[in-house]
Amino acid sequence: MMGELKLLSVIGKEMTKLGINYSYLYYDSEEIIYPYVTGEYIENGYTFENGAYMGYLFLECWHKGSNTELLLLCEKIKEHFRCFNHYEEGFTCNVSYSNKEEQQQDDIDLKKIEIQLDVKYWRGEK
Repeated sequence: MMGELKLLSVIGKEMTKLGINYSYLYYDSEEIIYPYVTGEYIENGYTFENGAYMGYLFLECWHKGSNTELLLLCEKIKEHFRCFNHYEEGFTCNVSYSNKEEQQQDDIDLKKIEIQLDVKYWRGEK
């Protein structure tokens, strides 16, 4: 469990560095500021012999306005997490961009793109 919390903390800090309006699970701001991104982590439940865990982080990117602006935001996420590695004392993780899917909404002004990031984390050094 501690590894999962550390992983989610690392992702949140990286999104902040990118200047992305990000929240885990729910966008809980009183005022909606577009674009924004929410994330949901799903672990596959299998632990490798070396103690590594794998899962997926689904990012839902929302925007009212230009589809181009939302696509640029997604491109920023894609480039940053193309093959992202993070190391610190006792914790290592790898995050890799997997795919994206544009999803049509009932509200024609509301745009949504879902991004999947593949994640792997384990205890250990570099």
